[in-house]
Amino acid sequence: MQTIRNANKFAPGRKKDIYDFILSGKIVCGHCKNMITGESGTSRNGTRHYYYNCSSKKKKTNKCDFHAVNKQWLEDYVMQTTWNLLIYETTINEIANQVYNLHTTLSENQTLIKSLIAKRNDAIRATNNLITAIEQGIITEQTKARLKELETQISQYEFDIEQEKQRNYTYLTPDKIRDYLQSIIKGDICNINIQKEIVYKRNNI
Repeated sequence: MQTIRNANKFAPGRKKDIYDFILSGKIVCGHCKNMITGESGTSRNGTRHYYYNCSSKKKKTNKCDFHAVNKQWLEDYVMQTTWNLLIYETTINEIANQVYNLHTTLSENQTLIKSLIAKRNDAIRATNNLITAIEQGIITEQTKARLKELETQISQYEFDIEQEKQRNYTYLTPDKIRDYLQSIIKGDICNINIQKEIVYKRNNI
């Protein structure tokens, strides 16, 4: 962490980033579970200080024992800790799989997607019932026509489901997430833009 602190101290243009609280709204107070946000204040000698504090203390919604933390110290600590985790391939793989599973769950929880999936599953069950009937020797022109109709419906439902996922989300795969995380650790951790990459969601992941 000392390496980051020294680099930040002498980095060109670092002063313009002092107002950018990159962790604001991204971390939670361990005491009251409210969001931690960035703040600033001026001391009696006129020095400007930047720090993170619990939002409940600022809003005075409830008592909280959280003590304000120096902005740069906390950001450096979080960045270095995250970096130390991402250098291990096993950690990246685990994160990628967990993010993918969560993403899939959120995608499938969409109302329209859930409706399409239910209809597709009904069509699959009806198809299986017809196949069972055919295997038992119950086959007519109507049965064959209905089976073909169901197969067409299932294909259409599959297409509609994928289209809806694309419309609501950038459809992720574990490989895409893994590549994104690996691209981050190839950069310079002292670079404010790389730090933002770690904290913020990138649109083209």
